[in-house]
Amino acid sequence: MKRFVSLILSVCFLFSINTVSYAANISSRKASNPVIQSMNDKYHVDFSGMSIDELNKFIDKMKDEDQTRASGNLLNNTQLAWLAAAQIARDKGYECAALMVEFSVYNIDYSESVTDSSTPLLDKLNTTTVFNNYKNKVLNSGLKDFSGGSWSFTIQKSDNADLFYALHRVSTSGTGFMIGNSIMYYLITVHDTFDFAYDNNYDDLFTTTVNNWAWLCQQTHVLNSIEINLSTAIG
Repeated sequence: MKRFVSLILSVCFLFSINTVSYAANISSRKASNPVIQSMNDKYHVDFSGMSIDELNKFIDKMKDEDQTRASGNLLNNTQLAWLAAAQIARDKGYECAALMVEFSVYNIDYSESVTDSSTPLLDKLNTTTVFNNYKNKVLNSGLKDFSGGSWSFTIQKSDNADLFYALHRVSTSGTGFMIGNSIMYYLITVHDTFDFAYDNNYDDLFTTTVNNWAWLCQQTHVLNSIEINLSTAIG
């Protein structure tokens, strides 16, 4: 999970007393997740039209300013810097990693279900060989229920670089549903904990994109450990 944090290192916002906003001559963008958009609205965070260069300049500004800005309706400078880094990660194509950092800053557990309208982690997970091998293992098991260590697997960078920064070693559980004497499909849950303090594999991603990565690495106290649960069906 720590890999993900490196990825997210730049959030460019201009501050007014109660508003963080920045207008640039780039198309406006909203958060890709409605939960994050709601939190951005609550804390007056606006990423509209900011380039990666502008996001990095914003992180510079947050580093140099007072770090105790947080109040009931404002985030502190370090939290904003991490959100900016997440936006940089997203702009570089790391949507899943960006989401995990954003949810970590806001201290909200993350979940996806196959019935959701947007499932970025499940979509990418389904493209990996490791998960397709896991699904074949489940379907060939004949078990009615399963969980535990033998049903865990690890996401490598070679599987999917974005997932690698969002998930690590996941655990799974599942229940089979039968018609007659045959199991027709399984409902499974994929679980992980996103915790930047867990490991430190983000440097290769962020050192070239975030100007103040070394400073951000010293500010992980504003990131919260969150639970990730992905629910889907196979059969």
